[in-house]
Amino acid sequence: MTDRKVIEVVAAIIRKGDAIFATQRGYGEWKDYWEAPGGKVESGESPVQALRREIREELDTEISVDKFLTTIEWDYPKFHLTMHCYMCSLLNDALHLNEHEAARWLHADELRSVNWLPADDRLLPLIEQELEATSQDLARARAFISSHEWHFAKTMPQIPHWYCLRKDKGNVEEFLWFAQYIKEHSTPGQFYGKTYYYFFLDGYKYWSMDERPEDCDLINRDKVETQDSVYYSHYSFILNGSLENVLGIFSRHESPLCKSDFHGDNGYVFIVPEKGVGESGLVRALRECQDVTALSFAYCTSKEAYLQMCEESIVPVK
Repeated sequence: MTDRKVIEVVAAIIRKGDAIFATQRGYGEWKDYWEAPGGKVESGESPVQALRREIREELDTEISVDKFLTTIEWDYPKFHLTMHCYMCSLLNDALHLNEHEAARWLHADELRSVNWLPADDRLLPLIEQELEATSQDLARARAFISSHEWHFAKTMPQIPHWYCLRKDKGNVEEFLWFAQYIKEHSTPGQFYGKTYYYFFLDGYKYWSMDERPEDCDLINRDKVETQDSVYYSHYSFILNGSLENVLGIFSRHESPLCKSDFHGDNGYVFIVPEKGVGESGLVRALRECQDVTALSFAYCTSKEAYLQMCEESIVPVK
């Protein structure tokens, strides 16, 4: 027994809502058995590094490693397995099976409907506890969402989104709980050129602009299908002083200029057709710049609308 080979592996329990992702082995002695995706820890790797690498290799996707769950020790006939298990979530929904023959999203009542590898089978009670807690939290989140009025953001109709206010909600404790829940169960994404952390539920994504949930006064939401939209941005202003100073503002906000046109009377138009241009900080900086007056800006979500907007901007902003 002392000479038994020890194999150290990692496993990702990938959770999406109240289900976990299970994969079916397509090769070897344990072909057709089900497992949590993952694999061996290579020399020099930490378990978390190994987990991210294995998921890229097996599923062509990226994950967030949310928390350590447990380590399973199991004696197979030919070796001893040490399996470090982590609760994870997807950073995108693009999944491709490179090594497994099948995969399923399993809810708590479906976990025992497939034949698991023996070591993975020992995980099931812990996974059931995680999914039960998730189900309760999702029910609480849906209750909050359905009981609150969501206001349409009229200031940016080209990019439809909604918001709710802390002051609108009679139960402030529930508002703050939802803000905390968003932060703990979110994935990174872009909105108006900044990175926010989104919580996805029932076709919508929710996010707060506050770093600390206890400071949250406003929660936003928009439809999931707008997640990967390219927002075309257009800035017009009258130049009072140095154009170089203004260009410096754009570069400091990582907003490369794709086009700039001079239209007489010192009216400049800057067009930034790029995803993630940092509009809010850029606009604020331009407003504070003494070399600029009469600033205006606009957004659109299609190239056609963007080009039409450019054609209509051949006169300086008054």
